[in-house]
Amino acid sequence: MHMESSVRPLGSTSRGAKTARFKYRDLKPREIRILDLSPGKDNEPLKGVIRSVPISHAGRFRAISYVWGVSPNEISPYYLFTPQGTVLLNFSLHSTLRAIRGDSTVSVWADGICINQKNSWEKALQIGMLGEIFQAAEQVTAWLGHAYRGSDDAIRVLSQIQTQSYHDQASRATTTMNSLVSGSAAGKVPDPGDVTWEHINSLLRRPWFTRVWITQELVLPRKVVLLCGQSELDWDQFFEALVICERESNRVSRQSPDDIQLLPDAGPAYALGIARKQRKEGKLFRLLKLLEIFEYAEASIERDKLFAFLGLARDGTGEEFMPDYESTLEEVVRRYSKGFILRGYVMELLYRAGSSKSYEFCSWIPRWTQGQFPKTISTWDAQSGPFRAGTPSAPIVTYTRDQVPQCIIVDGYVVDTIHSAHRIKWGSGSSLFFFDAMIDFKSLLSFVDQYPTGESIEDLLLRLPIGNATRPHLESDVDKERSYRAFATREHYTWPPNLRELILSVDNDQDPSKYLHMSRHNQQVIAQYWQTAIAFSNRLGNAGFCFTKGRYVGLVPEAAVAGDQICLFHGSKVPFVVREKGQAYTLVGECYIHGIMNGEALQWDGLENHSLVLV
Repeated sequence: MHMESSVRPLGSTSRGAKTARFKYRDLKPREIRILDLSPGKDNEPLKGVIRSVPISHAGRFRAISYVWGVSPNEISPYYLFTPQGTVLLNFSLHSTLRAIRGDSTVSVWADGICINQKNSWEKALQIGMLGEIFQAAEQVTAWLGHAYRGSDDAIRVLSQIQTQSYHDQASRATTTMNSLVSGSAAGKVPDPGDVTWEHINSLLRRPWFTRVWITQELVLPRKVVLLCGQSELDWDQFFEALVICERESNRVSRQSPDDIQLLPDAGPAYALGIARKQRKEGKLFRLLKLLEIFEYAEASIERDKLFAFLGLARDGTGEEFMPDYESTLEEVVRRYSKGFILRGYVMELLYRAGSSKSYEFCSWIPRWTQGQFPKTISTWDAQSGPFRAGTPSAPIVTYTRDQVPQCIIVDGYVVDTIHSAHRIKWGSGSSLFFFDAMIDFKSLLSFVDQYPTGESIEDLLLRLPIGNATRPHLESDVDKERSYRAFATREHYTWPPNLRELILSVDNDQDPSKYLHMSRHNQQVIAQYWQTAIAFSNRLGNAGFCFTKGRYVGLVPEAAVAGDQICLFHGSKVPFVVREKGQAYTLVGECYIHGIMNGEALQWDGLENHSLVLV
């Protein structure tokens, strides 16, 4: 609001009111609009000519990436004047055009002008062409906004670091990301206490980095230039400098992987940078993976979370995935689920679905468009390798096509039934948060006698809470940002050899202060263990403890109750909890039953194949 009121051009309202409004003409197939932006000085109105051209003959143009912000309105109007009439703009696009306007005509593509936003059919077709448009542009200008909170200082420092690293790179025939951190480049990295870190983090906190549509606007183009006020920097230079800057500073100041990073808001920038780097290397993500990587991305229209990644995905084509602003969200989501099933991704849907992870209208379709992308234990790094509970054959699935309600029929075995389910207090919020969970596990496991696998209660206490994880899994918001960094820097951590001794040494009936007298390293290991347990619980949708009628114990979705059945679908990596609903079943979610996660149940006698209808 401050920025909008401080730069309003003189006369914009009165002139716009006296001029006819621009009328969009229908585009021909494969056509786009281009704005030829006229030159002008700071306080002069925006002027230009809008023309329609085949995308194959668009010529040289610059695409604009910006935050949409407040929609254009007559209460706070901004205008572009053309011979065909005025175009009502929002403040963000108006500021962008003023920033890139120069002494000569600039050909520009901007969605707020070049797509008729009131025509749902045209909007859907043009969105389907966005990937081509941004790849055809000679440059994408990403407008971060006006200069404030030290943004000029942040860009200047990052530019200096990158300039030096490019010089170092030119002096060697081959180089890696690690070799880019030379002594001269590192010498320009700000000290940990330098205010520049606040300026860089403030820049990274700008809305542009979290807008859902900018993903393909950044990942696809040949060249992207960040523009903030009067400062600009090539994105590839910006991202490489960011990695160098953080890595060198952490190398000097960080005592352990758990130390707080200097840039807590860098996670989205890392996700974007990694995706762009992999795209350049020819590695294309599947649509479901993109939805997971960019789960933080924000969209003013919920379905845009699905449409915004189509141009990036290797499997985002087909009529099921066509952008659609006329159908209901449920119709769009069901159509997408059909597309994923036809591509053989049924298990990827089931892993991420269930009572707390699905839409209200269907238990087997994950909630892709709201909040965090649903997680799964099927990708968990366990001590014995990836889980392989079900048969190694392909899933046997039937889709009911256009019937309402749509459902799927999945073949598998019913291997056990939940005898009782119990809540776990995963944390009290104190520094000793794990004591509550440890008390619950010890109390419940005290009822176990001669476990079917021959393991002791101590074995179960060590392995069950963390899903027998082979390494720390840290997945809070802060840890998620750490995981982006770990991916970029190839960091990897494993449990120390004395993990068992440390975890079992902390008893629920001892004085908690004894834990605080441990060495800092041991405290961190114990904290990481229970953080991993919480991460595993979160993947299940806040896990509860269960006993089964077959005398097994496990972790199940919190919504699971006694009488729910445990199934192994053909081709599944993990077991599932299902609940009878008339002649069909609802999917409660995936689960971890200790002792059958590696195919052991497949050897049991009397297994019968069942076709379960999931609604």
